[in-house]
Amino acid sequence: MTTALFDAEIISIRSLQQVLRAMSLKNVATWQILDEGLSITIDNNQSIEPFGVSIANLIDCLGALTPTMGESVDSCRIRYVQAGGSLELVRKDNYHEVLCRMVTLEPDAEDTFLSVNRDIVLRAIMRASALDDALSDIDKSCERMTLRFSPQDPRFYIKGENDKGVCEIEYSEASDAFITFQCEQLVKHSYHFGHFMHCKKALEQSDEVSIRISADGMLCMLFRIQNASRESFVEFTVREKNNLRWTKHVSEHIYTPWLDCPEYANGWR
Repeated sequence: MTTALFDAEIISIRSLQQVLRAMSLKNVATWQILDEGLSITIDNNQSIEPFGVSIANLIDCLGALTPTMGESVDSCRIRYVQAGGSLELVRKDNYHEVLCRMVTLEPDAEDTFLSVNRDIVLRAIMRASALDDALSDIDKSCERMTLRFSPQDPRFYIKGENDKGVCEIEYSEASDAFITFQCEQLVKHSYHFGHFMHCKKALEQSDEVSIRISADGMLCMLFRIQNASRESFVEFTVREKNNLRWTKHVSEHIYTPWLDCPEYANGWR
């Protein structure tokens, strides 16, 4: 048998399905194989040339591999034999073997992915339900959303704007919306509101969200998704409204995280 470039076992098919469904920006995601594990994103520190996979087709394949009633095996094996070859997903139990092969695609070389790793001026962990309520209160026709964080009350201020008017929401120091909050100076940036609608699926599935903002206004939201005894993370990174390019990253907790993120390195709290 040919030695695969990548060969790993997914502990839970259902957990991977849940995370993939939270990705709604575009149908094709770039997969990358690192020494630390599998990254459904793109990164400069690559050890094998990245490749593209259809998210919709991948979810369908995982659906075919998902155990039925009475079957106990929820794991599957992922193999990528050679560059430009098929991606194989295999699930075995005592009675069956299910194999799915997917055609891989060339990644878009022009895609520019974003990261928030330096000059962090705001770090906070917020209850996902509180952020979901705030975004739901803002009219979906809003074009511009301003986020303001401060060491003084109100700690967090959101303003949605459109031609019809303004919607304002405030969270004080006494609010239970935040679990942790680190802000030593006034932080205020504006973003395209429509971008936040892409993270609604991840927000609705998560229980907590880590928020980081860099000095130049790059916003990172890291959503923690609980599934049984496992944790998964979906990360969205958004640039300020004067530059509307944005992207998002996704990682399964069963792999060693590749992001320079203290929430990973030191535990979520």
